[in-house]
Amino acid sequence: RLNYLFRDPDAALSLFQQVRYTNAELLQQAARDAWTRTGQHEELGEVTIADILLKRADHDDEHVGQIRAIREAHEPHHKPFPE
Repeated sequence: RLNYLFRDPDAALSLFQQVRYTNAELLQQAARDAWTRTGQHEELGEVTIADILLKRADHDDEHVGQIRAIREAHEPHHKPFPE
């Protein structure tokens, strides 16, 4: 858990961006066949890397919304970050 509620909004956004950029770099280096390999996910069952990536994209949108709400609550006059 990243516990955004207990983080400075700017630090939370920075952490989120760093983790996503690092993941993107790793995924760019993956071989083509890696995207179709399957594995067992605890909640989803059998999935491919491509399946997980699509699911994560939706999940990331939730995190962005959480960070945005926290930032607006703590800094109502702060310039909003882009959607």
